Amino acid sequence: MRVFKRIVEFTICLMIVSIFIYAKPVMSSKKNIQKSVNYTVSDMRVQPSSLPYHELNTTGLSHLIGKTDKEILAEFPRAEKKWQSANGLEWYLVGDSLHNFYEIGIADHVVRSIFVLGDQLDTEPFQIGMTLSDISEITTIFSNFSIEYGDQTYHLELTEDDMNYRPLVAFNNGSFAVLHINQESGKLMSIRYFDKYSLLEQFSNQLEEKKSLTTEEEAQKLNWQELDEDNLAHFLFLINLLGQRDKKHVFKQNTNLNQVAEQALSTYLDEPKKVLKGERLQLWQELEEQDSLTEPFLLTEDEMQKLIELNKTEIKKLEGIFYYPVVDIPTVVTNLYGNRYYHENLLKNTRQEFGVSFNQKNLLMIIGPEEKPKKTIGSSELNQ
Repeated sequence: MRVFKRIVEFTICLMIVSIFIYAKPVMSSKKNIQKSVNYTVSDMRVQPSSLPYHELNTTGLSHLIGKTDKEILAEFPRAEKKWQSANGLEWYLVGDSLHNFYEIGIADHVVRSIFVLGDQLDTEPFQIGMTLSDISEITTIFSNFSIEYGDQTYHLELTEDDMNYRPLVAFNNGSFAVLHINQESGKLMSIRYFDKYSLLEQFSNQLEEKKSLTTEEEAQKLNWQELDEDNLAHFLFLINLLGQRDKKHVFKQNTNLNQVAEQALSTYLDEPKKVLKGERLQLWQELEEQDSLTEPFLLTEDEMQKLIELNKTEIKKLEGIFYYPVVDIPTVVTNLYGNRYYHENLLKNTRQEFGVSFNQKNLLMIIGPEEKPKKTIGSSELNQ
């Protein structure tokens, strides 16, 4: 009995000591007020994360995704059908200035995409002119998306460049938006809304499944002559509209440069080995067989100069851009105009002339200095 009594007494003492030891820091912590944490985003670059993405409430123009063409035309009776894209979208223009301009992309009688440039539109919670830091304060920038469409789940992984210059956000009505940031200014230059189908098509080469929803039969039915004409008109319209925004670059189309661009593009497509060498040529040949790019294919500065030299012209100081693949013009224009190289190396003068040629999924833009008007000799000068 004595042994048992001592064991009980020891156990009680041990419990009392333990309570005292563990209760003290808990009690004292209640007296210490935690310092406020500064959540200001200071790092302007984000890194890939495996966290599952979350959806934002449907706001702004994202609520138009999924509406029928009849509903849209009833709501926007002045919307004007202008162009078509190789991805099946027909683009309707709304607004007439950089403050209220956007395009509505309709396919199969449903709004599948919206392209926004206007800075006074309801695009909440985002706004043209925001920085990546501003966006990061509104939502986490995610790299991985699982998208259910039909009876299948698709897995999309963004690149680091995507996350820093083309972050993707999701809304709870099943729509998405790519926020395109200008590399030169660091500011949001356009917003591109997608439904699930158009998003999967846009990023088909970045899906784990590597699968396009467009069938080969649908692709073969495309009228490329009409598409090339629409792409040219659409491209000129948007590139000049963006030029008005920063008020630094005034573009003027030059008929002679159009001919140079058309001839040079034909030369490249007929004989790419005259421009590309080694691994670059091998990559291009693989792309001709199966397009598997996650980033656009561009010619290097040396390759472009070689291509220009092959097409002998009297026009001097020419530069250019080759871009592949052209899927739709809003994507091409934002990728080009938002690129730092485009501004630093090609837009050296405030006024420039250019020529453009489209051939299916290929674009070539030739840029040159403004031609000075030739001085005419008046009759008074002739008589001197």
